[in-house]
Amino acid sequence: MDLKEGIELIDKWAADGQMTPERILARLNEGIKQYSGLNEDEQTELRKNFDSISTTDEAGTKCVNEATFISYLDLPPSLAAAGHILYRSIYYLSNVPFHQSGPPQSITYDELVRGLAWLLPERAERFTDASDDSRARTSADHRRLIFQSLATSYKNVPFDTIEAKQLAARNAFEIQHGSVRAQFAAVNHDRDGDEMYHDILDVLFSTQLIQIGPYAQVTRDSFRPLAKRMHRDVKLHHLRIPREEFKALVKLLLVSHFASDGRAKVESHQLQGLDNAADSVASAFCQNADVGITWPMFDSALTTVAPLLFDSLYRLISTSFLGKIFSDSITFPPIHNENILTLPALSQLGIFLSETVDFESLRLLHHYSLSNKSTTSTLLHDINAAPDSAILVISGNLPTGEKSVFGCYTPFPVQDAAQIQPREQGYWERCLLFQLSPVHDIFRGTVGQQGWVVAGKDIRFGTENGASLVLKDGLQGAEFSHKVDGPNGEETYHATKRRGNWAVEFEIQKIEVWGEVE
Repeated sequence: MDLKEGIELIDKWAADGQMTPERILARLNEGIKQYSGLNEDEQTELRKNFDSISTTDEAGTKCVNEATFISYLDLPPSLAAAGHILYRSIYYLSNVPFHQSGPPQSITYDELVRGLAWLLPERAERFTDASDDSRARTSADHRRLIFQSLATSYKNVPFDTIEAKQLAARNAFEIQHGSVRAQFAAVNHDRDGDEMYHDILDVLFSTQLIQIGPYAQVTRDSFRPLAKRMHRDVKLHHLRIPREEFKALVKLLLVSHFASDGRAKVESHQLQGLDNAADSVASAFCQNADVGITWPMFDSALTTVAPLLFDSLYRLISTSFLGKIFSDSITFPPIHNENILTLPALSQLGIFLSETVDFESLRLLHHYSLSNKSTTSTLLHDINAAPDSAILVISGNLPTGEKSVFGCYTPFPVQDAAQIQPREQGYWERCLLFQLSPVHDIFRGTVGQQGWVVAGKDIRFGTENGASLVLKDGLQGAEFSHKVDGPNGEETYHATKRRGNWAVEFEIQKIEVWGEVE
C-alpha cells in the first residue's frame, strides 16, 4: 500500500472512531496478550493478584489506587516515598505512547498490564512490530521510557540539538548482535519529531486495523500526519527527574538488592549508610541539582556506571505481581556495620558487578585501620593471595568532611598487575577502579595495560592520564586523579568525561580486601 492510500485509509479509520487514544490502547492490550508481552501464566497470576487488592469505583470498574498499591508492596515507612514514585511510573507507562503529566489516577487491570509490559525489559519487542515498513525497538527505548515515567518537571532549558540527534542515532542501533531485528533498526529522531513522537508512530503502526489478510499493511510513514496531531508539545529535552525524588527511588533499588524476591525486607541496623549510598548514586546521574536529571545524563549513567540498578525493581514487580521466582538473585555475605562495605555499599557494587562477582561467596579476607596498619608489601601479598578475584576498598575523609571511598576490582590479581586481562564474556567486568563516595563512578581498565605498579612505598593504579589511584607513604594517604584531556589511547583506567579534571587527597582510615571463597 503506497503512502497516499495509507493516509486516506487512516483518515477513514479516524472518521469511524477507531483512532482515538482509548481504541489504540485497547488494541495495544490485545497485542500484549496475543504476543506474550505478558504470557498466559503471568496474566493469570496478575489477574489473581489484581483482584485480591482491587476495589470497584462508582462506574463499576475494578481498579487499584495508590495507597493500596503501596500497601501491597509492603514497603517499610522509610521507603514510602519510593512507593509513590513507582506507582506514578507504572501509571505513566500504562498510557504510553501518550504523554501524561497530571497526577496519577487509579489503575485498571488493562492499564496495569500495559504498565508492566512497558516496565519490564525485553517485553516491548514482543508486541511491537519490526519489519521493512517499521523500526525495531531497542533496549535504549526501554531505558528512555523508564526515564520518562520518572520525570516530573518540565523545564525548557537550552539543550544541544546536534547532541540529542547523535544520541538518538546511536541508541537506534542498540540491538543484540545477531538478532534478526537488527536489520530493521532505524533512527527515531528527525525533523517531524523526537523519540516521544516516534513512540506514537511505533504504536500506531503496531496496532493498525490491518494485520493479516489480502490487504497490505499501512506503512509506518503513513501514520505521520496522525501522529503529529496526537503528539503533545512536550519534548524529550523538556523532561527532568528531580534529584531528591530519584534518590528516594535509589534507596528502594539498593535495599531491594538485599532480598532474593526483590522485597525490601531488611533489619533497620542493616541500613546504616543507605542515605549516603543513595546520594552517591544520585550524584552519578545528576550533574546539577537545580536542573535535575536529563535524558542524556540518565542514559549515560545507567549504561556505564550503574547498568544493573533497576534489576532489583524488575524482580520486585515480577515477584509481587507475576508470581516469578528468581534463583539467580543476589544474596549478600555476612556484614558488620564497622566495615567499609556495609550492605548499602555492597549494593553499589552489585549494580555493576552482580553479573561478574559471586556475592554469595564474597568474604572479607583482610582489614586494616589506623590502629592496625599494614605495609605495602603485606597488602600486595594479601591481594595476590585471594583465592579468586579480589576487591580492594579504601576509605577516609576529605578536607570537606565528606566520606571518600575508592577501590579496585581485579578478577585476576596476579595477571592484572602485569597486564589487565580480557574476559571470556562481554558482560563480565574486567579490572577496574571504582568510587563509591561521595559520587558513584567506575573507571574501567584497558586490556593489555599494567594494572598497578609499586614505586618505593607507593602503589599506583593507573598512569597520569585517565583515572589513577595512588596509595602513598606506606598506606598512610591516598590520592585519586581524574584527567579527561590526556592523549587518547594512553589511559590505563578510563576517566568519565562529563566529570572533567579533578583530584582529591585524604588520609587512609580503613583498608579492606574482599575475595570470593569457595
